[in-house]
Amino acid sequence: MYRGFLGSAGLGIVNSPSDFAVGVNSHSCSRRLKIASLRFFLLQFSGLFTTPVGAGFYARSQAKPTAPVALRKERKMYKKKHICEITQKKEIAKGIIDMKVYSPDIVEQASPGQFLNIRCSDSLNTVLRRPISICDVDNVTGELRFIFQIKGEGTSVLACTGIGDNIDILGPLGNPFKVDEKYSNPTLVGGGIGVFPLLMLAKKLKTGIEQNKRDDNLTTAYLGFRNKDIVVLEDEFSEICDNINIYTDDGSYGQKGFATDGLEKIAREGKTDIVYACGPSPMLKGVQSICLVNEIPCQLSMEQRMGCGIGACLVCACKTKKENDWGYGHVCKDGPVFWGDEVIFDE
Repeated sequence: MYRGFLGSAGLGIVNSPSDFAVGVNSHSCSRRLKIASLRFFLLQFSGLFTTPVGAGFYARSQAKPTAPVALRKERKMYKKKHICEITQKKEIAKGIIDMKVYSPDIVEQASPGQFLNIRCSDSLNTVLRRPISICDVDNVTGELRFIFQIKGEGTSVLACTGIGDNIDILGPLGNPFKVDEKYSNPTLVGGGIGVFPLLMLAKKLKTGIEQNKRDDNLTTAYLGFRNKDIVVLEDEFSEICDNINIYTDDGSYGQKGFATDGLEKIAREGKTDIVYACGPSPMLKGVQSICLVNEIPCQLSMEQRMGCGIGACLVCACKTKKENDWGYGHVCKDGPVFWGDEVIFDE
């Protein structure tokens, strides 16, 4: 009954239910998460995501609110449904859609690394919202930008919308990247769809550097793609970052290899003092390893299959360190951004 009702990666792309099924391997296929996906399926139809969080079945099932009033108000403000008009839509590479919507409320609240949960249609085949990262915001026009890759039925439906159409967005959600002025040489590492949310972060870092007026501040970006056909945002990153390096798996554009290849070199040479990374788990695991060896702090924006996007369904579990032990954090609520030394990757 609940087979396949899990979302996918929270960072730019989510597969439709037809793209995967529960019960194959790892802790995500445990009985606990199967039950959680069924639980979210029921919550979805209870009205939880057609009203601000705090209403619907889940809230009504509680005898009294457990959070302080101020916190409940904050949750209602941030985890709120917005009906947004599409103002721009274009295909920037085969199967990659660049979209802007008008939403001054989300623009005002959004920070680099946060994501949106988007309802693609009312069809049962696309019943779950699709989590997609925020790529950029425009505080002047009130436009919110996100980029996604067409992979399943949900993103296919979303790609068929046009300028002037309205879409239902819940957000901004999740914990963002933490930017600290004490770091003077930040490095961005992005892989595939994980490149998109780093653009807004790069702009924020550049603004901080300009305000500090320090000549020794350098921002470096290592961006990895499968091949030349899906290399995107190169010009925009080039305008913001001091150094940009493009890698492709097959060597068809830029340097052959992976974004972590460049990171490893400058980490050994001591040319970076913090790393921000977003991409597939193998890449993030490599970033974590390089940073730990070279004693460089890093922040990782995790990818994980999602259901609700707000911590209600408990599907997007990931292993994290808990003092001297470990436990499960949730990418949508505790992340998607974690400090590198918090995350435990499966072997």
